[in-house]
Amino acid sequence: MNLIVCYLMGNSELFVDMTLKSVYDFVDKIIIIYDTSSKDNTLNKIKEWENKGNKIMRIDREYEHDFNIKNANSNARNFYLDYLKKNYLNDFCIVLDADEVPDDSIIHLKEYIESLDKSKSYLISLRMIHFIGDLGHEDATQEEHYVLNRLFNIKLELFYPDGEHPVLMNKIKDQGFALKNFIIYHMAYCREMFYIKDRYLNHLNKSEMHSKDYLKDWYLSHLFGSYPKKQIDPKKFPKVITETFLIDKFLENNNG
Repeated sequence: MNLIVCYLMGNSELFVDMTLKSVYDFVDKIIIIYDTSSKDNTLNKIKEWENKGNKIMRIDREYEHDFNIKNANSNARNFYLDYLKKNYLNDFCIVLDADEVPDDSIIHLKEYIESLDKSKSYLISLRMIHFIGDLGHEDATQEEHYVLNRLFNIKLELFYPDGEHPVLMNKIKDQGFALKNFIIYHMAYCREMFYIKDRYLNHLNKSEMHSKDYLKDWYLSHLFGSYPKKQIDPKKFPKVITETFLIDKFLENNNG
């Protein structure tokens, strides 16, 4: 039984190496639906990984970015689902976004799915940690977050309903449950940590003002969100800042 990981990728250059490194040695095939309208270095990053062997299958498809197309995401997901049905029926697939990284227990994931009853259809939800702002804080709006039906065995009856955030569904009865001891880490809301890392390495190499210990403390405190800070009143911001980040609209409403 194959274990496949499937991605939608575009404008993801920060994350490509990290996410592919996290899965490459532990799955049988990696399917990447590459958004041909991507503006950054994502494609070159993918090609570097393609050169490592034949494990990666890249399929080029332009994502429908028009705000008036409400089914763009479900269209893209049903596109890769159709490909999976034609080529990997009854194998298992885990769906990841480019800005997501599974934890190290992925080394045991194939062994786990091979222990499941092959006669059943599975839709398995996975726990997710959403980093917020830095690597020291996660979304606390819920005690635990789960992404629904990200791990499944590929069946003809599967489909994504229309919508922007579709959840994979099965037309017949499935075996649905949550796998709590397998975690996906979501990196989208801590992009600045890549910039902080680059700043740290640059200063470490060039700075004549700061010691290595100072730079280490500076880096780790930014990385984990412990750098000393205090609240600022947004009403005192320059107009160009409030307009750029749409703050002026909220301030007007509060004053009204």
